[in-house]
Amino acid sequence: MHGRLAGKRALVTGSTRGIGEAIATMFGEQGAHVAVTGRTVQDGERVAATIVQAGGQANFIPLDLADEQSVAGAISRAVELLGGLDVLVNNAAPTEHIRGMGETFENKADGPLAEMTTERWRR
Repeated sequence: MHGRLAGKRALVTGSTRGIGEAIATMFGEQGAHVAVTGRTVQDGERVAATIVQAGGQANFIPLDLADEQSVAGAISRAVELLGGLDVLVNNAAPTEHIRGMGETFENKADGPLAEMTTERWRR
């Protein structure tokens, strides 16, 4: 496949739906071999299959960012399947603590994600 990302190997977190799915799909269209990741196996396999059906390369790798072993395992599996990594898109984030009808992000979030403790991240 040809494109601006031909020959690149990309891991996109949270790519089973929404923005992450769009990024993974576009990367596949542009020639990257994509590691589609997320917690929902059925959705991940669907996204990977869509990329492959369009002529791209993709594999689904289960990933739960709240679990350090899952993260380490997913990265190792991506390197194994893709032969390395050139691109990492950190799309996924724990959002349960910022959901709420009528409330803004600023009212719900208790600090920048970069400053979160592991315990807070897992909530």
